[in-house]
Amino acid sequence: GAGLGGGSADAAFAITAIDSLFSLGLPRRLMAEVAAGIGADCPFFIYNEPALCTGTGTTMTHIPVKFPAGAWIAVVKPDVSVSTKEAYAGVTPRGDSPAIAPVLEECPPDEWQGRVRNGFEDSIFPAHPEIASIKEELLRQGAVYAAMSGSGAAVYGVFLNKELFKPLAQWNCYLFEELR
Repeated sequence: GAGLGGGSADAAFAITAIDSLFSLGLPRRLMAEVAAGIGADCPFFIYNEPALCTGTGTTMTHIPVKFPAGAWIAVVKPDVSVSTKEAYAGVTPRGDSPAIAPVLEECPPDEWQGRVRNGFEDSIFPAHPEIASIKEELLRQGAVYAAMSGSGAAVYGVFLNKELFKPLAQWNCYLFEELR
């Protein structure tokens, strides 16, 4: 897949739509429990707010992320797909990982590079060098932070000036307007 949680988002939307259509008034916590039975990362999309997800996506810590006014996100999806099974097979859990929640809470995106990382990149980049090259290109263009999304294959970059991002002709590119 792309590592963007498309199927999980669809499942979460279906749960919230049923709640809304039938005026059930279910608490998000309960909807998240139901969503977890569908897929590990489905609860993330019930809450639909910034969160640090660990493990298989089941452990979420909601965090306020410091995005400056005028920040843009470019998402690039290469014509390659990474299976979730492949991604998890290449990851070795590290107990010594530094706590990144404080970095996300206290630092703007231009201080994330080198401090906030996606552990899947270690195994996916050697197997799919085109994904690594997208990250390198986004940083070269002026992204203040870039990383692979989820288990891959999409890569995103945070730009403080949208004029810096030049779409990469060989891949699907999307630019998301100012974040608030």
